[in-house]
Amino acid sequence: MLVSGFVAEIREVYDTAKIFVAPLFTGAGLQNKILEAMSMHIPCITTSVVNKSLDAQHQTHLLIANNEQEFVTQIELLLASEDMRIHLSSKARQFVEQQFSWDTANKKLKEIL
Repeated sequence: MLVSGFVAEIREVYDTAKIFVAPLFTGAGLQNKILEAMSMHIPCITTSVVNKSLDAQHQTHLLIANNEQEFVTQIELLLASEDMRIHLSSKARQFVEQQFSWDTANKKLKEIL
């Protein structure tokens, strides 16, 4: 594991990742880093708190973990299963394209206006 601090181009870091882990237990709003990782075909593990703003399906679009042991279990699962990583990353990308594209966002905004 490498902790690099600030990076100028986050996509370069995503290109080297097998999984994305976001153990966020507090906070509100949409977590854009999760969407970025999902759009880059990286399988993600996060908490129910984060997923409230995404509304993704556990074991289809991402994995949910709500405590330390669940994170360990989900990380081990993804690192051990290339098939699971491929499945999640593909479905995650489709989810982002369908739910968070500019067209979808603009349509929602027009409905509000």
